[in-house]
Amino acid sequence: MSFQKLVAVSFLLLVVSTSVNGQCTSGIDINNQILELDRNLEIKISEKLRKLKVLKAQFEKCNHPRDSTYAKLLHKISIIEHDVNGFKVTATSIPYALEAVAINTSGKKDADPVAATKSYFNLSLFYAKVGFKALALKYYDTTIQFAQRYPIYKGAVSIARSERATIFFQQGDYQQSINEASLGLRNSEEMHDSISVIKFLNQRAQSHLFQKQYQDAATDALLASQFAEKIQLTQTGLDAASLKKIYYELASSYKIRALCLLNTADIPEITSLINKSISYRIKSENKGAIADDYNDYGAYFFLTHKDFDKATANYLKSLEYAEDSKMRHAFAHLNIGAVQFVQGKYDEAEKNYLQSLHDVSLNVSNILKNPTLEEITLINENEFIHVYLNNKTEYLLSRYRQTKNPAFLNACLQTAFLTDSVIKFIRREHTGEQSKLFWRNRTREFFTNALDACFLSNDTKLAFHFMESSRAVILADKINELGASSFLPLVEALQEQKFREAVIMEQQNLASTKQGTEEYRQSYYRLLQEKEKLDRFLKTLEKNYPAYYQYKYSEVVPTLAELQTYLAANRQSFVHYFIGDTVSFVLGIAARNVEMVRIPKDRFQPEEIRTFFSFFPNKQMLNAEPDRFAKLSHRLYKTLFEPLKLSKGRVVICPDNFLLPFEALSTDASGKKMLIEDYAFSYIYSARYLLKKFPEYAAKGNFLGFAPVSFQSHLRVADLQNSAVSLREASDNYNNVKVYTAAQATKRNFLASIGQYNIVNIFSHARADETDTEPILYMQDSTISLSELQYVNHPGTKLVVLSACQTTAGKNATGEGIYSLARGFASAGIPSVAATMWKADEETIYAISKLFHEYLSKGMAKDEALQKAKIQFIKNANREHSLPYYWSNMVIIGQVEPIALKERKPGWMPVVVITGVLFVFAGVIFWAIRRRGGS
Repeated sequence: MSFQKLVAVSFLLLVVSTSVNGQCTSGIDINNQILELDRNLEIKISEKLRKLKVLKAQFEKCNHPRDSTYAKLLHKISIIEHDVNGFKVTATSIPYALEAVAINTSGKKDADPVAATKSYFNLSLFYAKVGFKALALKYYDTTIQFAQRYPIYKGAVSIARSERATIFFQQGDYQQSINEASLGLRNSEEMHDSISVIKFLNQRAQSHLFQKQYQDAATDALLASQFAEKIQLTQTGLDAASLKKIYYELASSYKIRALCLLNTADIPEITSLINKSISYRIKSENKGAIADDYNDYGAYFFLTHKDFDKATANYLKSLEYAEDSKMRHAFAHLNIGAVQFVQGKYDEAEKNYLQSLHDVSLNVSNILKNPTLEEITLINENEFIHVYLNNKTEYLLSRYRQTKNPAFLNACLQTAFLTDSVIKFIRREHTGEQSKLFWRNRTREFFTNALDACFLSNDTKLAFHFMESSRAVILADKINELGASSFLPLVEALQEQKFREAVIMEQQNLASTKQGTEEYRQSYYRLLQEKEKLDRFLKTLEKNYPAYYQYKYSEVVPTLAELQTYLAANRQSFVHYFIGDTVSFVLGIAARNVEMVRIPKDRFQPEEIRTFFSFFPNKQMLNAEPDRFAKLSHRLYKTLFEPLKLSKGRVVICPDNFLLPFEALSTDASGKKMLIEDYAFSYIYSARYLLKKFPEYAAKGNFLGFAPVSFQSHLRVADLQNSAVSLREASDNYNNVKVYTAAQATKRNFLASIGQYNIVNIFSHARADETDTEPILYMQDSTISLSELQYVNHPGTKLVVLSACQTTAGKNATGEGIYSLARGFASAGIPSVAATMWKADEETIYAISKLFHEYLSKGMAKDEALQKAKIQFIKNANREHSLPYYWSNMVIIGQVEPIALKERKPGWMPVVVITGVLFVFAGVIFWAIRRRGGS
């Protein structure tokens, strides 16, 4: 090669080398270029995105390590992709943010976990924007956990809490929204962030308002307005954006205060608050919020004053301000349609109902048609979904009654079935029990309409399905949770129990603290924090153990055929009650036939049950007014039981928001012949509870008894002098027994041994009422509250006999029944409870309990054993003790199969006795043989 060529090649290699080296700038240089792009405010956003992607390509081409600088690059790209592409963030922004998080949380030396906080926060925003609310909640929670570690991001905690509160509110999980707002409020107070404090007070007030907790809502809203007014007066250091936030929160607080007064006659105050709210909302320049306000005020005129013109005018104003918000348009059209329906303008109502679906991109052209479950749940606004489907069900039912066109009735049933599926979907999103209870009450009107449609179509199978869907679903969830734990490794199951115990402990601390004090406030926050830890742990379990998740959220409603098969095998009948405000329904189900009865309000009112029940706890009233009692007893028999035409024998009653001793109903007007003579009654929370296969855990003994006899002075309850003797008499019917009496009948012994015996009998006191106060059971040294029954783990117990006062009493929750001690044992996984309905007569309860155990120990079914014990008691009773006050108090709730008792293991004493007898017998024979031989 010539010298000239060699020089030329060397020069070319030098150029190429220089070019390559120029492209492969260091990671530090790339980081500096990222910072320079951040500082450059003049460059267009699209050009900034292009330059960042060039840097990313350069980083990858040069094989730099995927470190925190690369993560920063990805983080910046994700933000700008979001700004450029908007709703396409799923396919663009999210992958970049996920990769940035993976790098910075890898644990490697060049990772930056502090920076991961920002990426987690962005992921939350992205997922929320595209409607993936479960993922948004997850990443907001992770943001909170990371931000709490690094003080520099403490402000992100408040934003994340606020966004989580908003999502929970949109999902209808109002209690969880309250919890988030409360924790956010505490964080904002610690940071002295006054605007955030006001925002959280309003968020919490709004959720209280939707749960109809008007006093709490008004208190929070008043505090919010006072804080905001104080800041507004000073206006020191506030920029225009901050002022608009203050105006916005002032408008919200005034509106909430106005809505809290809707059930009052204080029209001037309501009007004043509404005007102030609108004034400040306009100042805030938030048109979407103005649209929401007019929508809420329209509902005020519609529901409270029945002023249809003003309601419609406000809904039209809402449309005017809704701009490009699809959901605000949908709500306005839906509400206009509701007003038109009430006015009998069916054609206009139909058009607006369909338009509300078109507003959210569901193009259903005919009111007889429905979107699919998948389509309607993608709307991600539970309030709209519920109101639309509820309104449509009522509309179709009304149209059928008007026209007798079966197409309307068929469409009504199809819509009702879809609504039922949506209710299940909504409930699955809820974590707070108060929210679940609220929605049980909220869906009551829907189930009434659905059952009415079933009655008109004579569809008893679907009627049974709706009754089951409306009944004790929260209890079913709790029992599912117990069964789901069997799919966990032991260490995880124990950890879950530990988290639950921490929550229970804080609940007890809060219950024993005086409300309104700083101590109470701090205790409340600790409880919320423990609940949050439990929720996080449960989410981890659900992700890591699919079988646990599937069992926990199993929502299989039994079919009518499955129940009838069970009834045939057990020689039983089943009665389902649904007690409504305007109409009630009863299903009488036998193995081969079903009877559905519709009872309008003019034939029966729920108050009749309460009036009749008021006789039982009052023997003086029973003695004084026997004829009135007999008349009521016979009337309820004729209304609620006789039309079902049930054969004599065993009957399972599934009551609805009441518990009544049906055995005291009289078949004749004189009150002389009662149902106890012909029927063995038991009571159940739902058919699914009756058919439930409870986990089988082995019991180590047959009978466990508790009789404190006397109680420590601080408990302030009377002694039960004969309880220990009666408990011993009951235990004599069994082998493998353990009895705790007097000072041994302690809370600790109770919680330690309750699940280890087939039958548990408690002779003690209990206390319960219809308020939110937890029912409690007394031991010798302390009390046991309803929530503490969760300590019972993997019980082998088949029956708890609560020989105490009012063990079925408690707060009544729509669709769920009574939150009593009896229900508490059911929640702990114990399938049957014998419990009392009013303050018991001590000697009568002891006598009936003794007879009950005698028949149980012989292998008799629980319902028949209790019926036989009561009949024998009545037979031997004097005139006074034959009153229902005495003998009808105790009832069986739950499954009633006979209990398979453990056999006694032979000890050394029986062996010695048998051996001795054999020796004696052998000696007698030997003596006889010798004597015969000698003769």
